[in-house]
Amino acid sequence: MIQRTLNTLFTFWAYFIFIVPVFSQTTPDIGYQPLISGGGLTTPIDIVNAGDGSNRLFVVQRGGTIRVYDQNLNYIQDFLTVSDVGTAGEGGLLSLAFHPNYETNGFLFVYYTRPDFSLEVARYSVSSGNSNSADPASKQIVINIPHPTFNNHNGGKIVFGPNDGFLYLGTGDGGSGGDPSNNAQNGNSLLGKMLRINVNTLPYTIPPDNPYVSEPNIADEIWAIGLRNPFRWSFDRANGDMWIADVGQSAQEEINYRPAGSTGGINYGWRCYEGLASYNTAGCQAASNYIEPIYTYGRDNTVGGQSVTGGFVYRGTEFLSLAGYYIFADYVSDNQWVITPDRTQMLQLPDAGFPADIVAFGEAENGTLYAASLSGNTIYKVIDNAALPVTFGTIKATRKEANLYINWTTQSETNNSHFEIEGSVDGKTFATIKTVDSKATNGNSSSTISYAITLGKDSLGMMLGISLLAVLTIAGFRSGKKWGQVSLLVLAVFIVVSACNKRDVAKGTGDNTLFIRIAQVDKDGTKRYSQTVQVVNE
Repeated sequence: MIQRTLNTLFTFWAYFIFIVPVFSQTTPDIGYQPLISGGGLTTPIDIVNAGDGSNRLFVVQRGGTIRVYDQNLNYIQDFLTVSDVGTAGEGGLLSLAFHPNYETNGFLFVYYTRPDFSLEVARYSVSSGNSNSADPASKQIVINIPHPTFNNHNGGKIVFGPNDGFLYLGTGDGGSGGDPSNNAQNGNSLLGKMLRINVNTLPYTIPPDNPYVSEPNIADEIWAIGLRNPFRWSFDRANGDMWIADVGQSAQEEINYRPAGSTGGINYGWRCYEGLASYNTAGCQAASNYIEPIYTYGRDNTVGGQSVTGGFVYRGTEFLSLAGYYIFADYVSDNQWVITPDRTQMLQLPDAGFPADIVAFGEAENGTLYAASLSGNTIYKVIDNAALPVTFGTIKATRKEANLYINWTTQSETNNSHFEIEGSVDGKTFATIKTVDSKATNGNSSSTISYAITLGKDSLGMMLGISLLAVLTIAGFRSGKKWGQVSLLVLAVFIVVSACNKRDVAKGTGDNTLFIRIAQVDKDGTKRYSQTVQVVNE
């Protein structure tokens, strides 16, 4: 028994010293799960939540109608049909934004092109007797921006600032190609800009800290200059950072990033520069006077594309492996990329049959990320293909006297072989203490399955000892002192051997903090982990 224990100790010691410190950067395995299609859904072009606690999802259709879905994505009804929408060229109803105080004031804002190609923002109010319907008679025009001659480059997204509550609007440069009127660099034009206005009351007012309010040759509404066609852009809900995807002319598509607090007073450079390349520098300054994009890609359908669709930094809770990644796509090439959480890499995702014609991304209230595709008129949920193929229901671990009781449920299982129950004393370093076979037929189930196990003092003591051994050993080696390493190792060995000799480690050491997690193992041996739960003492 002691020899087997020492062999186990050596294995764990070697594992934690030589294997644990090795890490590598991998490209997320992003996939798309179709959730809404058919049922009258046509030309979905924006996805928005109301932020009112209802968890509803609103899908904007380019033709002018907004549809509302419940938290389970069941269609409820048409929420609103916006009047005076023109759909020529790249026009249509392009975006929807709910006021930060929507729950109390009922205000919502829409951005669309009119039949005369002008850009317009209007405010509506929710119906007094139906929260799933806006009152079409409540329409009030907020701003109209002339956009003569051409029906492309309209921008297309309005968003309320997460830190200031003001309305931001990204406008295109006026259309055609090459910005023939040089609108983007013209401070008297609202085209080719990021605008910022206060719409708490109408008529709108100018926030006093807008960067150009003291500049006589630049309109007060302007927040940033030098954009070509920022069709899709977003704020990071976690910190207010701004991400702008700007559609390129003929050489480069670009992603612009600015941290919160430094997004205003910026000149992004168009038409002087397209991405990192010179375009039309007549009358322009040196490139160092403009803000370069954080990343660009070429107009190549193999490794690039021709029309970037800006996305979001993933802040959902379902796929924590995606947390912090900025996810975006190209509408023409259907290629996909992520920018790593530290923004040091832009990684192209392997082609895995991504949906075609992704025109927008949007967040639910809980951060779940969705994508709208004009191919098949479908709304997809962005998922991690490598995520746990078992949907856990509840996981509960309780300790009573010398026994540990672990109960969990699964709501679905796919290709599941078995579970490995792992325990820890610090929530970081875990040891396997029990293996449980899947109850699902052939490892597959779409219904709820309940599991329950009881661990006695032997298994619990071994878990405590091995986990503590790893923690103490790592601490000892990090100390760099041989006496510390030896003493800590001896202490951990004593704990494990005591457990194997049937001493009640859990009871003898008082109210130890214990943690449990469940490793789900596929039939091919792939292992993935559940959330970690703390054991409750009873």
